[in-house]
Amino acid sequence: MLSQPNKQHKLPRVWVVIANGGVGKRFGASGAKQYAKVLGKTIFEWTLAQFLQRTDIAGVVIPSNPSDPYVGTQNGVSDSRVTIVNGGENRAQSVLNGLIWLGNHASAADWVLVHDVARPLVQAIDIDNLLAHVFNTGCGAILACPIADTVKRVNEHQIIEETIPRDGLWGAQTPQCFPLETLKAALLAAMDKHLSVTDEASAMEIAGHRVGIVQGQRTNIKVTYAEDLAFVASQLEVSQ
Repeated sequence: MLSQPNKQHKLPRVWVVIANGGVGKRFGASGAKQYAKVLGKTIFEWTLAQFLQRTDIAGVVIPSNPSDPYVGTQNGVSDSRVTIVNGGENRAQSVLNGLIWLGNHASAADWVLVHDVARPLVQAIDIDNLLAHVFNTGCGAILACPIADTVKRVNEHQIIEETIPRDGLWGAQTPQCFPLETLKAALLAAMDKHLSVTDEASAMEIAGHRVGIVQGQRTNIKVTYAEDLAFVASQLEVSQ
């Protein structure tokens, strides 16, 4: 956890938006991946618990598909700090819906951590480091890791067209942390221009904002395929 601020330097208030709109098309199992169980809890529950155990979080907003029959049954959603709102037709719209809700309940000076529901292995120390970075610099930032594998660009026939130098390439993770109102404005601007944004950092980049990098853990994977569950289980067993 972050050390307690002194009275002269009070830290900004921080909220969390957990994007929960995915349907798990690549997961290869029935139902959405966030409701798959690992060690007796769903991926959703593991992820939410990572933030509810913190004392420096003002609240958690979870944009979800209005027809999702499972979100209301998950452990943790009855916590007074948790609010479920309607998600949108894509990630950006869902996150924006969460930010719009926060715009009516939070301060313009507040910050927001946006996190993927399918990343249950994010470490508390990495969230600490991310928050420390943005508060020290005043600049939004994301967790990420340098790309270690050789990167190939392929065509529609699965034939390699080129090898992309990996120098300077990082794989983006979440959480991604930005000032609440600045991020909301950036997402709205990108949507008005009909631009596709796959994460919050890309919307901020398009809007001309600097975005920093804080190196996270390679274990902070986004559960995408059914075989990822075995890795998540192995990591959770070690941490328990």
